[in-house]
Amino acid sequence: LCRIMAQAINGDRNKFEMVHVGSDNAVDALNSGKIDVMLSGATYSAQMETSRQVLGVGPLYFDSQQIMTRGGEPEDLTNYKDKKICIPADSGSQRNFEEYNAKHNFGITYLTFKASEAFMLKRCSLITANGLVLQGLKKSMPKLEVNLLPMKIASQPMYAMVRYDNLDLQLALKWVFNAMFLAEQY
Repeated sequence: LCRIMAQAINGDRNKFEMVHVGSDNAVDALNSGKIDVMLSGATYSAQMETSRQVLGVGPLYFDSQQIMTRGGEPEDLTNYKDKKICIPADSGSQRNFEEYNAKHNFGITYLTFKASEAFMLKRCSLITANGLVLQGLKKSMPKLEVNLLPMKIASQPMYAMVRYDNLDLQLALKWVFNAMFLAEQY
């Protein structure tokens, strides 16, 4: 995707720089100018768009919010009553899990801090995020046995995003994405 966007915008498929940004810092990275386009890791919502935080370019894929536990721990959430779950603060994942937790009366409490770090430091028994994020976390901790639970908390669109005031880039990339979609259909 980076090469396709670089070719379309810069006329050179190699004229881009990849910058690692955590999903909980995506909006800040876009608004500070650290990055021009966010490609994954952060869900896009109507609230994000209407609050004028970012503009969606187009959907990349849909992902499901899931839960990961440490290896050997029970896979039934009823066994986690009064335990803590790590969730990025003020995120869609937090709102989704709050609803899920209340609906099923699990009584799980939240630790809204740097979720990945807190989970690795064993400050919580569970972590919730998009499945792709959890798979990446799992791969980054090969010595720690973890279980990705089968239940899906929510299904969410993952969008490419740009800064809210960067309408030219949003428009250009929207049509790049449309062309890629049509090419794939063809």
